Amino acid sequence: MKITILSIKDRSKFFALALMTLFSISVSAQLYQVTTPSACISATGGNALTTISQAPSPAGDATLIFYAAGDLDGATERFELFDENNVSLGFSANTPQCSGFGSVTFTIPLAQVALWAADGSISFDADADASVNTGLGGGCVVGVSDNCVYYTLSYPSVSGPNNAAAISVDSPVNYCPGSQTITASIGNAGNNQINSVMVNWELNGVLKTPVSYTSLLDTVGGSGNSIASVTLGTENFLADSLYNIKVWTSMPNGVADTSNINDTTVYSSKASLSGVYTLDANSAPSGTN
Repeated sequence: MKITILSIKDRSKFFALALMTLFSISVSAQLYQVTTPSACISATGGNALTTISQAPSPAGDATLIFYAAGDLDGATERFELFDENNVSLGFSANTPQCSGFGSVTFTIPLAQVALWAADGSISFDADADASVNTGLGGGCVVGVSDNCVYYTLSYPSVSGPNNAAAISVDSPVNYCPGSQTITASIGNAGNNQINSVMVNWELNGVLKTPVSYTSLLDTVGGSGNSIASVTLGTENFLADSLYNIKVWTSMPNGVADTSNINDTTVYSSKASLSGVYTLDANSAPSGTN
């Protein structure tokens, strides 16, 4: 297994460093963990892109520890961390100048990690603020550069055959009262292709008609899709009512699932406000004020 680190001056031009190096990794029946080498910037406003290859399918939430060192003592002197879809995850910790690596820990939901690992690789991009000084001299991170980052990513992983996963309930979200379609994402977390799987669901504890999904779910990193969206049904959602939607997979390829840790996902929601409302301090509070 390998990791690719590219330091880039801006988002359109790679420069300075491109290397392939082995990284530290351990895999057990439940835990995948990787610690990457340092990636450093060499120009003001630069960013460092780190890509982890051969990332296994997750069975649960991930813990991501973001380490950063350099000229990071000021309020704006920091790295902003983006995932591979250019979604901001947060910022590096402020530390005394050149004092070593500080860290920030993020909890990443299973659904997000599953999307990252769907193609077998996970990438992070650390963007330095323009106030981060790359000219401190002497390399305040020993012998490498003024400003560097690295990561430790860990999550429960799953392997073995016939392992389906319920990843997330995707709709309804931000909806008005009335009839709404319910959809969910399912995936293949095993090491063989899945050609059929039952998608079971319930609404507020009431069991609904299962859906038989019969399209191919390829393995993570395979040529086909390992994640799919499934339409479960349509229900009427009332105003001011809480709805709990539970979705779980079963019988991949017509046999018992080899790991149940990732079979179920639960989502709760309420319909958005609908109607005419006022904000009037001079009127008595009511359902519309």
